[in-house]
Amino acid sequence: MPSIMLVSDDDELARKMTAVLSEAGFVVRHAIDCPEAQRLVARKCPHIAILDIDSGGLANCSLAEHLAYCGDAATIVISAHYSGDDVAQALHLGSDMFIAKPLSMRELVARVRTLLWRSMGSEPLGPDALILDPENRSVRKGGREIALSPKEFRLLSYLMRREGQVVTHAELLCKAWGPAYENDRRLLALYIYYLRQKIEDTPAFPRYIHTRPRIGYYLSRYPMEDRCPQEAGPTGESAETKP
Repeated sequence: MPSIMLVSDDDELARKMTAVLSEAGFVVRHAIDCPEAQRLVARKCPHIAILDIDSGGLANCSLAEHLAYCGDAATIVISAHYSGDDVAQALHLGSDMFIAKPLSMRELVARVRTLLWRSMGSEPLGPDALILDPENRSVRKGGREIALSPKEFRLLSYLMRREGQVVTHAELLCKAWGPAYENDRRLLALYIYYLRQKIEDTPAFPRYIHTRPRIGYYLSRYPMEDRCPQEAGPTGESAETKP
């Protein structure tokens, strides 16, 4: 059963969200602050983490730290502060969604289901579809399990959750390595190369992970026609890393 970690010290909101999400078929674990959330993730990484960044229990952690301790979980940030800068910062640092308060419980459940569906790659797209299991940290293609390193898994998981959207270099680097690495495009290109070697039938003509030059990457599980070579070399060199 899909699991959710809710981090909030607002007891009334937490009780309401827990009741609604439990009724919708999710297992909800509640933490009131950063240390408790870290302990929950250490025991078992949830499928989705919902962070109430208005909580006093999160006041001693930056947003980057909140997202870092969520590990490979898909993340939803909720807040009463809904400026364009707030949303941009949350997405830039690796959050998957931003929902403004006051919350619509119906919208919350719909967003959680959509994010879970994206994160698991569960749409039936044929025998070669990529299927990702966040709970067991496994990836399968055509019924065959593909061994990925933790960083490769985190990158693929994030790209699958944002399927069809171009994800910037900085977003991917922040999600996989943290904000200190947000400008290290060669490191990212190297790991994209590793991923393509493992999941693509023809890495130089990728079906799944595509390059948007000088911007980032996007994932598509649908066949792409008229594809151009996009493979990074083993040193991480690729056309999109050059000025």
